[in-house]
Amino acid sequence: MTRTLQNDATSDEVAYQKIKSAIVSGYFKAGERLRELELAEKLGISRTPVRQALQMLEREGFLGKSPYKGFMVRKYNLKEAENIFQIRSALEGLAAYLLAQTADDGLILELRRQLNLASDALAGQNLAKVAEINNEFHHLFATSCGNSMLADMLLNLRGCISILRVSTWTVSGRPAQTQQEHEVIMDAVERRQPEQARAAAVLHVENSWQVAGTVLRREVFEL
Repeated sequence: MTRTLQNDATSDEVAYQKIKSAIVSGYFKAGERLRELELAEKLGISRTPVRQALQMLEREGFLGKSPYKGFMVRKYNLKEAENIFQIRSALEGLAAYLLAQTADDGLILELRRQLNLASDALAGQNLAKVAEINNEFHHLFATSCGNSMLADMLLNLRGCISILRVSTWTVSGRPAQTQQEHEVIMDAVERRQPEQARAAAVLHVENSWQVAGTVLRREVFEL
């Protein structure tokens, strides 16, 4: 069956959102080549907004570019992935710590709403939707912690984190485990327990790395 990305996109911003969503959900795989003409046809728009969207995604770390093959979904080796998870652990741990100190009731309600939506999507086995909500949850976590420099650092990593997160979700049971770990983080944030929130966030990233590392080692072995 031919894959499609049918939509009513009319601008580079919509093209950007559609292509990014396809990467985050695993529709496009790590290492997969993205061709401007094919994407333009699937999206029903001209090549110019597609090209602009691809350039933006490259800057954000979602894509790499080869002189001969053009744009491709970034693919990280084991050491690169380990470095990314180490940085992510420190940053997300601090973000959780700060949120437990500063989050107001409105923010907590919104984070809980995201978790409930993810739980519903998980129950319906809609993993693409779960992945989308999961990324929104992490984005809100980063941008609401009250430290704009920390938020910028996390947002600068969002491309590589999203791509590596997709690889962990190929392992049976990991999406459900992720949901449970998010619940533990939120419980600590709601109880205003900064150290517990930090510890829960760090454990979440460590567990993700254990799964991602296993997947990457298996890929190397299979090559």
